[in-house]
Order: sequence, then structure tokens, then C-alpha cells
Amino acid sequence: MLVKTRGSIGRRRLLCLSASAIGGLALLTACGGPGGTAAATVASPTTATVAPATAATTTVQSGAPSTGATASVPAAATAPPAGSATAFSVFLPSTGALVAGWKLLVPQFQAANPGLNVQVSPTVDVTKLQTVIAAGTPPDVTHFDRYLVVSWAVKSLFQPVGDLLRAVDPAKTFLAPAVKEATYQGKLYAMPQDTGIRGLFWNVSQLQQAGLDAKKGPQSWDDLDHYAQVLTQQGGDPSTQRFGFLPWISNWSNIGWIWTFGGDYFDDKAFKPTINRAENVQAYDWMLGYAKRYGTPDALAKQGVTGNLLQTFGQNARLSMVAAHWGLTADLAASASSLQYSGGVVPHPSGGQNGTWQGGFSFARPAGGKHPEAVQQLYQFLAETPTQVTYYQATHQLPAALAALDQVKQTIQSPGQIFIAQLPTAHWRWPYTDVMNTALNTAANDVLSLKTPTQQALDAAQQTLLAQYADYWGK
Repeated sequence: MLVKTRGSIGRRRLLCLSASAIGGLALLTACGGPGGTAAATVASPTTATVAPATAATTTVQSGAPSTGATASVPAAATAPPAGSATAFSVFLPSTGALVAGWKLLVPQFQAANPGLNVQVSPTVDVTKLQTVIAAGTPPDVTHFDRYLVVSWAVKSLFQPVGDLLRAVDPAKTFLAPAVKEATYQGKLYAMPQDTGIRGLFWNVSQLQQAGLDAKKGPQSWDDLDHYAQVLTQQGGDPSTQRFGFLPWISNWSNIGWIWTFGGDYFDDKAFKPTINRAENVQAYDWMLGYAKRYGTPDALAKQGVTGNLLQTFGQNARLSMVAAHWGLTADLAASASSLQYSGGVVPHPSGGQNGTWQGGFSFARPAGGKHPEAVQQLYQFLAETPTQVTYYQATHQLPAALAALDQVKQTIQSPGQIFIAQLPTAHWRWPYTDVMNTALNTAANDVLSLKTPTQQALDAAQQTLLAQYADYWGK
């Protein structure tokens, strides 16, 4: 299906759509929604009670990248008088795209639970959240980037939540990758909230003009490289040159290409990094081939071919194909450019696999948090299909709950549905991925800038990470 976009850029988060110059973004968490999210969403120790509807609203700050606009969590229409109900503290994001969902859901949860006095606190950084946990004054529940959950659980900063989700049954209710991402030693430490997925987008007009299949796109690994060569136009003015495909300009990230080649960056059984696996070297060598053929990331960035996908792929059409988060569809719909695009699954080489990966947010229970009954009520409310659908409609964050996902995907046009079909088998990020991804990006920078041979760069990253893992995990 061909999609044509026209409009103006709205107040959407662009982090998932703006890759770093080298090797894609380090780690896009969630990247569950249209524009993605920041790596760590945590909350400040300051709390503010959600007041009755006639009172002022409580303004809170999200851990997601700010677009400069600030929104507020609304008053709960039926919030009980102070002192008459159990104070229930929740740390929520509220700037960027996520605020619209919580503006709807906070009052609904309060109205359905008059015995609770829901309190909302602004999100800030991990240090402050650790501080309030250490001080014994944590929230009852915090909105948290799912791939960071296990790193916090191993330090006893979060409590297991499996007992509070018995009525929900996570294994049957949520996407398996989302559950696995928040599980450590057989225990679930956070309830999945939303998710995201990745695939290949292409400019329909450019493929048609080049005599390529604009309906199906590249179907094989050889096709991907062939399409990239045919679509590239490097003659003339460097500021107008076009490139068929550049693997480091994407929201696929280095971990995605590692998975695409059949590799991995972590051994779960041995519980250690595996950065310098042979397949990983092959993935980096393949990216290096593009840098040698078309120019290094730094050189191309000077020509205006940057990681801002809305400009490079959308508005300026300097890139014909890009591996990106499915939410690019929503951002293109709101972009200032007019673009016909389509999309599908990213091909993989022989011996490789579909490298697509999911990410998203969750609700964790900090150590020392009280009111388990209230947490259980919140979890049940958030897992309900109407709640998840409402949140999706307001934020474009795909539901992590299977029933809700089945419902909303019927309203999503292609290529979104092709992307979503990959979710049940998508990869999830390993514990401490934020640190590992920093090492992977450093290695990519050294390799793609032609400074360091691939094996040497990945060997160095491996040694660095082995020491960091041993220090953090004691393993």
C-alpha cells in the first residue's frame, strides 16, 4: 500500500527518528511511540496531589525528550478529600506525546478507585529516583523505560510484581518480548505498558523512477544492496546528491544489524557481553562497505545527509530507503513534506535473521513502596483493553497487551500492519544495554570513520564491557 503524506510538523517526539551520525542512535527505548522516547524515564521525589476538577492541574515533566511544550496531568474528577483515602503515589511522564494519554487515564483511574487519593510527581533523572528509594520515600509505582528494569532489579531498587499481576497473567496478556525484557531470574519486575517495532521504509517515486519494484521493495539481502546502488545519485552538487541506503542513518541501531547477521551482543546463560562475535564483525564490515563506497558518516553529514529522518528521508528526499521505527508513519503524516512511501520487513543475509526489535515503557514498583493492593488495582486498570486502546489513540504508543494490540492494529494502514506482525517474535534488549550500546557506538564510530579495523574495535569494546559487567553485576 502506498501512503502519501502532507501537512505540518506537529508536537511529536523526534528522538526515534533522529539517528546519531555514527551507527544509529545508541538506544531508543522505547521507542514505543511515534517519535520514540529517552533512554531513562524516572521520577523526582517531589509529589503533588491530583486535585478535584475545580482545582488547578498538576504539571509534571516526562522523561521523554521535550519538544519545548509543557502539558499537565489533569485533576481527577472524583478525587476524595485529603485525609479520607489512601495516598497513592505515581510517578508519570507528562511532556511530549505521552501527556495526552495520562490526561485521560489518571481521572478515569481515580474515579474508579474512590478509596485512593492519587498523587502524581514529575519525572527527572535516575539519580533522584535512587535517592528517594534510598531515603525510604519512594513512589508506589513509577513509569520506567523497560530495558532498564533488570539493571535496577539486580540492585534491589525494584520489587517483583508477579504476585500483583496474578489476575492479569502476564504470559497470556502481554507480548512475550515485553515480558522477557523486564524479567530477571524468573521474576517479573515491571508491568509492560506499550511497545514499538521497526522495519524498512522506501520512497515510492524514487523506486519507480529507477525501475525498481516500489510495491514490494527489496525482498532479499542482495536486493537491498542492489536497490541502494541503483538509487544512489552522487554526481553534481554534493548538497543535492541522493543515497539509496545508509545503514547508520536509521532507527535500526547497531544492535539491529548485529541481530540481522545472526549475531548477538549478550550471552544470557553465561551472563556476559559477546560484542566481538564473528557475526557481529560481519555486520560491522558490511556497514564499513557502505562507508567506503558512498562516504563516511562525517563526510556525508557535512553534505547535509544527517540522521534526522524527517529531513533526510522525508522533506529533502536525500535518502531513498531507511530502516526505522514504525512511528515514522505518524511523523510523516504530520510533516511539512509531501511523500509517497511504503514499507516492509528488513531483509537479512544468508545465515542471518529478522533483526527487528521492540522497546517500550513499563510500570515498576520501587523498593520500599507501599500499598500493594493499590498497585494491583492500577495494574489491572492499565492492562484492560479499553485502557490500552484509549492510551494508543491519545499517544500512538502501540499496546503491549495482546487483546488491545489486536484491536488497534485493525485501524492501522500498511506498512504499519506489516511492521506490527513482527512483534510476537521481535528481539528485546538485554540488561545493561545502555552501557553496551555506548561501546557499540564507539566501535562503529572508529570503524566507519576508517580509523580502526573492525575486529580490533569490537575486541576493545568487548574488553571494556567485560570489566564493566563484572563491576556492576558481580559476574
